[in-house]
Amino acid sequence: MDQGKATTESAAAVATPADATVVAPPPKPAAAPKAPVKPTGAKPPLKPGAKPKAPPTFLSSFIDGVTHPTLPAVIGTLSVALAWFLACLLLVTPANLAKVDARYFMTVPEDDYTEVSLRAFRIAQQKEKPPFAVAILGTSGTRESIYDEKIIEEAVGAELKMPAPCYFLAAKALSLYEIAGLMDQVGDGFRGIVMVHVGPNALSDSGDARGYLTSLHRLAFQNEVYDEELRRVGLEPASHTGNYFLDNWRFFSARTNADLLRHLVFGPPDFKRHRYVDKPPLRDNAVGWKAMVKTAKEWMNEDAYRANRQANKELLDRMTARLRKNGRVELVLVEVPRHPELSTELIPPALDPDHRAFMRRWATEPGVHYFELDDEAELTADDLEDYIHLRSPAAQVRYTKVLAEKLRSVAATWKEGP
Repeated sequence: MDQGKATTESAAAVATPADATVVAPPPKPAAAPKAPVKPTGAKPPLKPGAKPKAPPTFLSSFIDGVTHPTLPAVIGTLSVALAWFLACLLLVTPANLAKVDARYFMTVPEDDYTEVSLRAFRIAQQKEKPPFAVAILGTSGTRESIYDEKIIEEAVGAELKMPAPCYFLAAKALSLYEIAGLMDQVGDGFRGIVMVHVGPNALSDSGDARGYLTSLHRLAFQNEVYDEELRRVGLEPASHTGNYFLDNWRFFSARTNADLLRHLVFGPPDFKRHRYVDKPPLRDNAVGWKAMVKTAKEWMNEDAYRANRQANKELLDRMTARLRKNGRVELVLVEVPRHPELSTELIPPALDPDHRAFMRRWATEPGVHYFELDDEAELTADDLEDYIHLRSPAAQVRYTKVLAEKLRSVAATWKEGP
């Protein structure tokens, strides 16, 4: 054992000399201090003097979403818009509109054009046309003159001993071009009487003065007859795509607003047909009377009347000729009511007798009739609010009854054959 121990010590002495220096291994570098971990949801400390940020509101979140939309949000929004657009293309048609209450589309309770347009669609959608009907067409003067078309229906029906529906198609400032288009819209299979209110103002009408007919698109349709009549007076009608909604987008864009949404939620407004009833006579208002006289004189331009009356006669003759392809049609021309004082003040002395003589010559043509009703209806200056609008319900009833008897006399000739 002593010999083994000596051997080990001797080997150690050889491996590590007594004067050798022992080198220690280099120390490990110190680890960098770890950054403190922020608790989840912690906000950075505010800078000195800074105010804390207010929590987001609904509006600010909405604006942020609109100004920084995500791709899924953009795709979703466009998909909804496209779905609505396709629905309009497929579902907004005259046949479907004929089933809708026109008041939903009215931006004001006096929107005659919507009421007249959808009424025309309903007439056109009739599966079986009546053997005899009466169509009443004209401007606001017509609208304010007829108390109730049922009075006419009853009188004419009693004469013919069968139902004789009366289609009321009057609207504010309705032009003869629009009248022709309306009758073309409802005229497939129409037989009976077409009554049009006329006067120096109506026969003075010129397409050159009515550029708004092609820009406003007041009625909810276009058709070939309306387009043809516009071209005859130098106006270019709106283009056609073949899709009803696209062809009539101006009509709908003018009526698609907050009013439509309100009507869908709370119900449609009441349609106000007679708007001059119980208004005080304008003659009592010196300023209003003077302004109205100035406007009416612009309507009653003698040069325009003489330049355009023959062309307007031919327009109504063409309308009647088209309708007669379906069967017998009588054209009844009725002088619009006139304020007695204003007529003498506005119409040149030679124009009124010349106009009435022109109308009587027109009425000598086959199937044409002309009536002047003011005297027989006993209209007075107090019955009219202004130049042509009746303000008295009693006067409206008298006028309507006289008109009904005239139309009844025309219907009586129907029993005599073509």
